Amino acid sequence: MDKAGFTKIILLVFFVVAVVLVYSIFINRSEAPTPAPAPTLTPVAEEVELTRADVLSLLGYEIIDSQCLAEGVAEQYRSCRVDMVEQNGSWSVAVVYDGLYDDSVRASKLQTSITRQGEQWVVGEQVRSFQCQPGRGQQDFSTELCN
Repeated sequence: MDKAGFTKIILLVFFVVAVVLVYSIFINRSEAPTPAPAPTLTPVAEEVELTRADVLSLLGYEIIDSQCLAEGVAEQYRSCRVDMVEQNGSWSVAVVYDGLYDDSVRASKLQTSITRQGEQWVVGEQVRSFQCQPGRGQQDFSTELCN
C-alpha cells in the first residue's frame, strides 16, 4: 500500500470517528427518552367536621339559648350540652337543656340529623322531647308534654 492510500484510510477512519462522536454528543442526546412527568394527585374531597358552633348556629331559632352554656344561665337553665355522633357522613345531634326554671318541665332535648350537601349543612327532621319535674309527668324523655 502506498503512502497516498494509507493517508486516505487514516482520513476515512478519522472522518468516521468524528461522525460517530458528533452523533453521540448532539444527536443521540436529543433522542434520549424524556423523563415521565411527575404524577399528579387527584384531589380528595375534604371532609368537613361539624362543630358545636355549627350546631348552635343551625338550630339557633329552635333552641332555648344559642350559646348552650355548660354552666347554665340564671333563671333559664342549670346546664346545657350538645351531643354529636357522626356515622357515614351524617351527624346525629342532640341539644339538651337540664334544670329548666319551669314548674313542669325539668329538661328539654332537641334531636335531629345534620348532613353536608355541597357547601352547606342541611338540618333534618327535628324531634323535641321533655323530661318532667317530679309529680308532673314522665321522668324519661318523651314527646308527651308535661302536666
